[in-house]
Amino acid sequence: MELIHKADMVFCMTDRHAASVRRMVPAAGARTQRLSVETDIADPIGGDADVYLRTAEQIRRALPTALDKRVV
Repeated sequence: MELIHKADMVFCMTDRHAASVRRMVPAAGARTQRLSVETDIADPIGGDADVYLRTAEQIRRALPTALDKRVV
């Protein structure tokens, strides 16, 4: 929670994650968004190494667009 309060932006993998952040810290609402504008990025918890690699690749592809929109 402390990190959410301090963060300039909070990027989440899913809409559900973003909604959870907004419920926990309502003041972070405007700073919280899903990382990918196209789709949720599935949580790899419990998956094998390939699942984690695919998730990492989705995050790698989504980050530049998300950051470009937020860098002033």
